[in-house]
Amino acid sequence: MRYLTVLFLTAALAGIASADITDLTIDCFPTPATVDLVPPGEIPADTYVTNDVMLTVDSDWLSAILIVTPDTTGQIYQNALGGNTPPNSALFAAYATLEYDTYVSDGLGGAPSLAAAVDYGYSSVVFDEDELALTYYTTATEIGELHMARVTMLNTASGEWTFVATASPEGGPKVIAEGMIDDGCMVPEPATLGLLAIGGLGVLIRRKR
Repeated sequence: MRYLTVLFLTAALAGIASADITDLTIDCFPTPATVDLVPPGEIPADTYVTNDVMLTVDSDWLSAILIVTPDTTGQIYQNALGGNTPPNSALFAAYATLEYDTYVSDGLGGAPSLAAAVDYGYSSVVFDEDELALTYYTTATEIGELHMARVTMLNTASGEWTFVATASPEGGPKVIAEGMIDDGCMVPEPATLGLLAIGGLGVLIRRKR
């Protein structure tokens, strides 16, 4: 099983001291084999991989869009005690599998406001074992390194994904990343990555076996 890290480094445009969105990191790692103290939950070894979407911002972000579309159904891990927002960490001691549930966050571990991903043709929030499609909004001021989403998939999953983040206020700097799902990892497609109103793009990929 591989460990894959993708880092998008942005350079400021001429005349701009610093960008509002400075980088986006997607860490993909083997999901630990986990058994709940309270049955019946279990994550078997060498079955899933977990993707953590991290965003670094110098000023408040406004909205984000997450689209994850595996080629086949049932590829996304959804814990029955979880949901589309961060799980209660106080439950991890009894329900260890809950820590690797799929969710989106305001960046600091709080629950964001959710809406349909209307820019991508979805009329309602889609968040299940087959597909993710939603827009979410900040409810406070979040600055620094922010944990925007966790997506856990079968380590055989393939398909496509898109992530969009817009800085506050609306119309500010935006980062757009999209790519393929390869063995459960969200891998960027360099030819389709775009950074609007921010600057240049560099990509670093590190793989470990």
